[in-house]
Amino acid sequence: MATPYSTVTDRFLNKISDFDLVKLTEVQVEEILLGYMFSACSKFNTSLINLSDRNETTEQFNQTLTEDIIDIISEGMIVEWLKPKVLHTDNLANYLNNRDLSVAASPANILKEIKDTLKESRAEFDRLIKEYSYKNSDASVLT
Repeated sequence: MATPYSTVTDRFLNKISDFDLVKLTEVQVEEILLGYMFSACSKFNTSLINLSDRNETTEQFNQTLTEDIIDIISEGMIVEWLKPKVLHTDNLANYLNNRDLSVAASPANILKEIKDTLKESRAEFDRLIKEYSYKNSDASVLT
């Protein structure tokens, strides 16, 4: 049995709020989501499942992905979604221009919060991968 890409991308979309995505065409949104998904899959490197075994024509993974795997990939997609928000040139310019300001809502503080959110999302993604690997690994191969 196969798992459609939309199962994973829908899980991701249910976890975020991004009003900029609705301004784009459906094709543009799909390209962005697939980019996030493929990047997250490449970072979820496990011998337990081959996430590169997919069919681009039918837009599906050739295997049935478990709920755990879908959740891990969608969490990795959050990391990929947040990275450009942190690494945006406007954020860097705001940080450099406002680093002496101590206003709570300054652009520098907003950038810090976004960076902290990215760090937390990355840690959650890593934790989910480790937990999945631990739960699904075969301990007999270690002896």
